[in-house]
Amino acid sequence: PSEERPRPPLADPDVDVCDVAAGDVTSLGFLDALQYLRGATSQELVQERLQSELHAVKNRSVRRVEWRLEGCARLLESRVGEAIDSPLFSAAGLEKIQFHFYPRDTTATGSNSQPCGLFVSGPSKTSLKAMLWVGSFSRQLDHRFNKRGEIGGRTRFCS
Repeated sequence: PSEERPRPPLADPDVDVCDVAAGDVTSLGFLDALQYLRGATSQELVQERLQSELHAVKNRSVRRVEWRLEGCARLLESRVGEAIDSPLFSAAGLEKIQFHFYPRDTTATGSNSQPCGLFVSGPSKTSLKAMLWVGSFSRQLDHRFNKRGEIGGRTRFCS
């Protein structure tokens, strides 16, 4: 008679899902292993969703975001149309917001002035009302992001 190895309990936190999936499934019993994997995967998905929602709730009260760029003189050496992107951030309950700063604007203007451009990208199907500043220049932004990757902002921001 074959000896049956003891099975770990279904909710054992010391059993790694990858170990169960790659291990000897017959020692757990196929249905037990499948049930364990399904439960562990569901718990992980729920935990990720809760973490994301908690992050959004924590950032719901954030009303001011400041992004400082060092080495401004060096920024002016950049090419026209070359952007410097901020890290992704969350504010006002929105996630995956990002600034896109163009030190020399987005298009050639034919002048020696350096009219920077500032844009913001955000999640699709959301609206953003904000006051944007670059140095002493400020501009109002009222934009609806209809598609993923869409940006709103101003060219010639600093002129």
